[in-house]
Amino acid sequence: MIRIAIFHATAGEGHRKVAEAVASELKILLNGDAAIECLDALDYTNAFFKKSYPAVYHFLVTKVPRLWGMAYELFDRTEIFWIFRLFRRWFNSFHAAKLERYLREKQFDAVISTHFLAAETTAALKKAGKISSVIHTVITDFSAHMLWVNPGTDYYAVMHPDTVETAVRRGAPRGITYVTGIPVNREFHEFSDRDEVLKSLGLAPSGKKTLMITSGGFGLGPTEPILRCLEKFSDEVQVIVVCGKNVELKERLSRLQTPLAMKVLGFVDYMPKLMSVCDLVISKAGGSTICECLAKGLPLAIFSFIPGQEERNVRMLLKYNAARIIGSPEEVNSIVDDLLHNPDVMKAWREGIRSMAKPFAAREVAEFTKSIVESRKK
Repeated sequence: MIRIAIFHATAGEGHRKVAEAVASELKILLNGDAAIECLDALDYTNAFFKKSYPAVYHFLVTKVPRLWGMAYELFDRTEIFWIFRLFRRWFNSFHAAKLERYLREKQFDAVISTHFLAAETTAALKKAGKISSVIHTVITDFSAHMLWVNPGTDYYAVMHPDTVETAVRRGAPRGITYVTGIPVNREFHEFSDRDEVLKSLGLAPSGKKTLMITSGGFGLGPTEPILRCLEKFSDEVQVIVVCGKNVELKERLSRLQTPLAMKVLGFVDYMPKLMSVCDLVISKAGGSTICECLAKGLPLAIFSFIPGQEERNVRMLLKYNAARIIGSPEEVNSIVDDLLHNPDVMKAWREGIRSMAKPFAAREVAEFTKSIVESRKK
């Protein structure tokens, strides 16, 4: 029986969603002839590290994002990262000793990592000859940071040909770096009944464009100012607001007095259905959310991005005309006006979306992993 582990980390929702999408496709492909484990790498670290890791990341990206961005760019420089790499190996080995023991004991046929903690740990063990697993890293950013590139890795799956180039410049061998896109759940390339979903939300099934505002698992961003700007279109649009785990935001918006037809939601696990009824998504620039929109063919207007990885995501989207940026809440007006009244602009935008969309990325990663493992077992 084939044994495959897929590791993510709970620093935001994106890494987990990518891992689960790949796990789902592998289970379908291998049809019960495999043991597939989808695991949080932080569950295999000490208690202090498990608690502090997501807390520190959340603090940095929400309270001091410029500091995070500076550190992100600084440690993406080869002349600095080679020193940091030594400390990082010691640090990860100390805090993730349980993860290393688990990998040595299990000796999986393949280990897929969608977060750089597991990617570094598994590659180091493979390089040292302590595990024989196929080490497969799925880079969940549009640009390959030095953190993702680790000697001992067998294969890298990346978002775009441009990502291949950034990975190669950071030391990834070109021959083992291939383009799949960032995996999304297969439900994002399926479509739900629009009228049925809108009726279930208490919104009009026809006559208005449907917009969605979402801000990731943390529920961050200028949601209320954007809603106030959208009020001028209240006769032509209706809005779904997804607040994630931000309970305070959900409660505040639920009490908001507005002429907009609006449905306010908290954390949801049916995002594919919601996207099936939308004409425009307004969101921050998380890699998984972007790729979900691309898979659905949805125009995406970005109101917020974290300096560093999300800033690089935005650069690539703009390069290929696959998204628009909202520098201030008022700028949403021109985007919605284009949606309502400028079909030529929207046609060009949708062509840019199609040029970047990789809706079957999860299946491609699963098929590639299956073929490599099966070839090594012969």
